[in-house]
Amino acid sequence: MLTTHALPGLACALSLLLACTDKGNDTTEGTSSESQTTDAETTDSQSTETQPTETQPTDAQTTDAQTTEDASTTDSETGTPVSGCECAEGDPCSVQLCETASLFETEETGGGDDALLEPSLTCALEALRDRKVGRIGWRQESGAGQYDEYGHFEMFGDGTARYTTGGVADICSSIVDAVEVVTLKSPEVFVACLDNNVLEERFSCLRLARMALQSTCVEGEHDCSGV
Repeated sequence: MLTTHALPGLACALSLLLACTDKGNDTTEGTSSESQTTDAETTDSQSTETQPTETQPTDAQTTDAQTTEDASTTDSETGTPVSGCECAEGDPCSVQLCETASLFETEETGGGDDALLEPSLTCALEALRDRKVGRIGWRQESGAGQYDEYGHFEMFGDGTARYTTGGVADICSSIVDAVEVVTLKSPEVFVACLDNNVLEERFSCLRLARMALQSTCVEGEHDCSGV
């Protein structure tokens, strides 16, 4: 049987036990709350870090786009090549516009056949005057074959042409024709040439139709060891 003196001690022990239990529960709840807060902050941080970023175009993609844009500006209507030194078969600049204007001067006849030269020369000078796109040419022979030179213009329609020359001149002969891009004389020059009644002078207008050199495509080569 419990005595009266034991009851106060038992009450004290029960009070200490209840106080310890409450303190333990408070600690557990506090730890759980802090853990939840930390997990939420970590999740938000990861979500922010994994957001997709805007993809920037690479240098290669930019270059390809510029190349495509540059290619689209090429003028295909006149047949003008980008380099200025090319006029392939089938291009507008390679289409023959007139018969070759040929002037043959021999000791026997004193000159060529004017009836054949007249229409081809007129056609070529009109093409130069009108800035046509296509090919015209000339050939001149004199001195019993000592001089036999030729040339042709592949015109782009904008006052420029690809000009090729070659042939035999005295003891020199062309082994590689010279090819140049040239600026042609103004249309007014060829208007005056067409009004000239001296056939040889009109022929010189055709031979000397170029005004200035723009660029050299092929360096001409000559063999001057004798014909």
